Amino acid sequence: MATMLLNVSSLTKSYGDRRAVDGISFQVRQGLTLYPN
Repeated sequence: MATMLLNVSSLTKSYGDRRAVDGISFQVRQGLTLYPN
């Protein structure tokens, strides 16, 4: 099993009164490539 590097739970982001992100969750494990280098 790969090592967990990042665990995000119930993330929200607002700009003033407007909520742009509402309760997303995700995990990033070691060895996962997010973007090309």
